[in-house]
Amino acid sequence: MAINFPNNPAVNDTFTVGGTTFTFTGVKWETSAVVEISSDTTPSLGGTLDAGTHNINNVGVITATTFSGNVTGNADTATTATTATTATNAQGLTGDPSIQVTNATVLGDLDVQGTTTTIDTAITEVDSLNVEGSVGIGTTNPSHKLNVYDGDIAVTKRVAASGGNDVQMVRLRVSNPADNNTTTLGGISAETVSNWGGSLTFHTKTADGSPGANVSEKLRIDSSGRVGINTISFNDAAEALRVQAPSGQSNTHLTIKAGSTSGYSVLNFGDDDFNEGRIKYNHSDNSMQFFIDDSERLSINSSGNVVATGTISDSIGSLRDVPLNDQSSNASYTLVASDAGKVVHAHSTTATVVVPNSVFSVGNVVTILNGGTGNIAINQGSGLSLRNNGDGSTGNRTLAQFGMATIYFTGASVCYISGSNMT
Repeated sequence: MAINFPNNPAVNDTFTVGGTTFTFTGVKWETSAVVEISSDTTPSLGGTLDAGTHNINNVGVITATTFSGNVTGNADTATTATTATTATNAQGLTGDPSIQVTNATVLGDLDVQGTTTTIDTAITEVDSLNVEGSVGIGTTNPSHKLNVYDGDIAVTKRVAASGGNDVQMVRLRVSNPADNNTTTLGGISAETVSNWGGSLTFHTKTADGSPGANVSEKLRIDSSGRVGINTISFNDAAEALRVQAPSGQSNTHLTIKAGSTSGYSVLNFGDDDFNEGRIKYNHSDNSMQFFIDDSERLSINSSGNVVATGTISDSIGSLRDVPLNDQSSNASYTLVASDAGKVVHAHSTTATVVVPNSVFSVGNVVTILNGGTGNIAINQGSGLSLRNNGDGSTGNRTLAQFGMATIYFTGASVCYISGSNMT
């Protein structure tokens, strides 16, 4: 009798005919087939599954506690893969012990969520590296975003070739995190070949706050040690420091600040020490001293008075030249404040010299010289008391031929006159 078995049966499907039950083994229908793999949705085996030299073909998912031997094909949900020596595509391998791979090529992203403590071999090429935490070189406990311990940092970049020499320019940039670090706010650059040669330069953005292309050089140290602030131009090679006014300013200030109100601000001049020449400002009494050959020669007190603490002399001895104001071509001349400390030279054409009121200060001295044979009238200005040195009388005076008279001011409106050939 012919039996019509079902078409397209699945493994372990049964079919009963004439009281006999047949089971489909995956190859044929048998009445006494051994059910090696249950059709249960979560089948399990109580021992070791050994297919010998035969393959196990399954269209569902096989879950195993351990593997022995080589694993080929996909192992998407494997919990432990002790060895995977020939796997060409092992997706989602997890578990313990660790997986050791001799060579690995990662075409996509590599996400290491644990802690990588040791890389035994050198990394020869990295296109880009993003680090969210800190990086320590020579230390396992970095205290900053980048911490280099017990070593130097060398950065070299070849920019271009100039005159047969490589131009090495290294830049340390300071960027704005607000725009994803695309805007440069400042930086430091070092050049081995440039107009200054071997220079170190410092850049900041312009005074108006404009970033990017407006970052400009503010300080440069060249290979000879010259320093330029806001400028790179020098008059000669011996000019060690040049400071140009800040942008938008017409004046330039250099400040030497003392550490306390009782300290000194000192500007030293010397060749191999600081004991030759210097200018010292004493903040305790607001005086300034000038030193030559390590000795104080002159000081100016807080009132503006000049005090000679040494011998002040010129080329002809302990004297000071008195400038001459020649007014010999004028018929009349009125003294001005700049005549203080000078000799006013009158002559035969000069008839009158006027001493004005409220022009000179206490201690001012003016000398009038008659260089001709005629008389010269020395007249007191309105409100001025021109006192005769001998008797204190006030009034105009007459200076005869070749006579000389000196006027000393005790106030803006009072002065004393004395001299030879004067009445």
